[in-house]
Amino acid sequence: ASFDMFSASDNRDPRFFGGEPIWITAERQGVTAGTMFWVGSEVRWEHGVEQTWSVPYDGSVPFLERIDRVLYWLDQPTDAPRFVTLYFNEPDHSGHSYGPDDARVTDAIEEVDAVLGALVAGLEARGRLEDTDLVVVSDHGMTALSEDRVVEVDPWLDLDLVWVHSWGPWMNLWPKDDALTDAIVDSLQGVPHATCAHRADLPPELHFSVGRRVAPVHCIAEVGWTLTSADWGASSFAGTHGYAPDAADMHGLFVARGPHIQPGAQLGSVENVHVYSLLARLLEIEPARNDGALEPFTGALRPR
Repeated sequence: ASFDMFSASDNRDPRFFGGEPIWITAERQGVTAGTMFWVGSEVRWEHGVEQTWSVPYDGSVPFLERIDRVLYWLDQPTDAPRFVTLYFNEPDHSGHSYGPDDARVTDAIEEVDAVLGALVAGLEARGRLEDTDLVVVSDHGMTALSEDRVVEVDPWLDLDLVWVHSWGPWMNLWPKDDALTDAIVDSLQGVPHATCAHRADLPPELHFSVGRRVAPVHCIAEVGWTLTSADWGASSFAGTHGYAPDAADMHGLFVARGPHIQPGAQLGSVENVHVYSLLARLLEIEPARNDGALEPFTGALRPR
């Protein structure tokens, strides 16, 4: 089976999702949770536990309406959530459409900033702001693309020998014959502006060396470059993400404030995989097994 992020049925299918999301961890331990469009929140988990409040994703819903819905949940006399997620598809959408340096991306950032201000004002009006921890994150950065930074891999790869999962900042390749894997990796060494390797030889920080969903062969482009084929063509995006995570353009945002957070504390770079552990600590619940840790945040947490 192949996952399609735009498929409603795939987004509800637990086969494609691993681990346990924080809203399920919370509900398992008696903490009422609500999810407003958060990625993965529509999955129908096989064990039957679900968040109390949830809305299926609809990108046409205005941002302020999403805030109003969350504030409505918080106003309920019973079953009001103690944990809530909110998701906004900006400035990601504008970054893809126009490139990260376009003025319309700045406009999108200002729009989301104003919407977060409406959330803060709503919490303050309800006397809830000072006892609420707010955590603002982005899942990735964005870099500009160009028609001058496109590599067609056809001269180095016989496409009849592989199944290509994706094009763009990376290529994930499944050889149709496992015996050809080494030869395919060798042929790809000539691809310019990219690192191509067997998954076992990729940098360990990518965590691509094992896993049944990890392709045997990967190519990762230099930041700003696009890998494609003559048939597939160049990306229609003006900006994108998905390059090596140590690239500065791929870095996102992390800001937090609240009764459990030290005012003015500054952190270095933090991998998003650790955010789950932070949220579990803020909710004072026991985290499920996960690949993150609380240590990156300890300098910013108030003592219990």
